[in-house]
Amino acid sequence: MISPMPMSQGQDGRSARRCSQGGSRSPHCFSASTASSSARGRMERQLRSKAGQAIYAMRKTVVEAVFGQIKGARGLDRFRLRGLELVNGEWALMATTHNILKLFRASMATA
Repeated sequence: MISPMPMSQGQDGRSARRCSQGGSRSPHCFSASTASSSARGRMERQLRSKAGQAIYAMRKTVVEAVFGQIKGARGLDRFRLRGLELVNGEWALMATTHNILKLFRASMATA
């Protein structure tokens, strides 16, 4: 059985349990600083590789451009309605009109 050591203070001010066995990967241990640094380290290693840079660069052409167009050209800098259900409806309306405009412009370009 894993015997925990006394509680210590984490970087974020919360208590972090340090385990005497199993290290930071033990399911009984949690350290916020270890979890965030390992995720950050994995992302940094991925971005250093050519394949990781190519995948990350695709975000600019695939998804983020759509958000930029909706926010900039369509003027959706904030939601006008309040409440999760109403905001989801407002977003669905904006996304639908964005897609309809794309289809319209594509049909006009081929005609």
